[in-house]
Amino acid sequence: MQKLLTRPDEVLPHPLHDLVEDLTGDLLDTEDAVYLMRWNGQPGLLQKWRILDEKGQNLRIRQSMHQVGITQDYILLSDSSFKFTIDLLINNPFPHNPRIDRFLRQLLAAPMLPFLSLYLVNRRDLHPHRDTAPAATLKTPIPLESVHFSANYANPNQEITIYLAHNSAACMAEWLRTYDTLATQPGQPVDPKLLGMFAIGAMDINRIGKFVIDAKTATIREEKSKVLHQTGNPENPAQIGAHTWEMGLYTYRDMIAPDRVVEEIKHMYFISYGLDPRMLSEFIFNLYKDYPNRLIPVEDIRRYSSVGLPPA
Repeated sequence: MQKLLTRPDEVLPHPLHDLVEDLTGDLLDTEDAVYLMRWNGQPGLLQKWRILDEKGQNLRIRQSMHQVGITQDYILLSDSSFKFTIDLLINNPFPHNPRIDRFLRQLLAAPMLPFLSLYLVNRRDLHPHRDTAPAATLKTPIPLESVHFSANYANPNQEITIYLAHNSAACMAEWLRTYDTLATQPGQPVDPKLLGMFAIGAMDINRIGKFVIDAKTATIREEKSKVLHQTGNPENPAQIGAHTWEMGLYTYRDMIAPDRVVEEIKHMYFISYGLDPRMLSEFIFNLYKDYPNRLIPVEDIRRYSSVGLPPA
């Protein structure tokens, strides 16, 4: 498997974001904590466990926990690639002065982490008479970011298999704002009809991943894992063929069945949104132009986005 990995300790911090985060944390006096809750379907209180890391400290999520996964023996918690940065708390606080709004967002924004941290909770550790439970942190994160993943329910020999839509350098947390300009037409404002839409101009080719995890050691079985990407023929959009530009939602048989589990996912169907010249803003272009896991040159991204690539 190709080494795409950016380790957590290799990620350069945003120069001001961490400081602002610390200051607001002190002011709000909030506590980082993750709780797992269980309902047995009967009237009464939910069971609740505070999740602890290997050091016995509260588990800390740096971005957001967009979803969880469940297997026969484990619950998977992910630090999803759906960032929550200070700039997302505001839209245009100075509506008559877009330069101030633009400056504030640039000051407070940060890109999402270019990897996916995963935590494993053994379901046997959810004791009914305790209020905490331990989580094992995956020793090396999944080497690409992801908002959505799914797991085989079966985990034979304590091996967990997960499938992921990797939204590489495609930021689902950002939206088009009144003061945005287009990266595909420098200086031109975004279409006012699209304000508030996801700023989903992908800044690299997206991927599909399959990762096998040894739950006993909390490590990735690299020889059993694989990442796929497909550009198709972007030089001829009318005949582009199969591709993974802007990976979106997916489905598989019985994905949301309420009365059965999927022991092994055999076939998956993905949506790729393609590239839309109206959706790539200059702000997103600059925020992700130095994306560390890049496969496609950044100027090719601008060129393909300017032409537009159809969905698949």
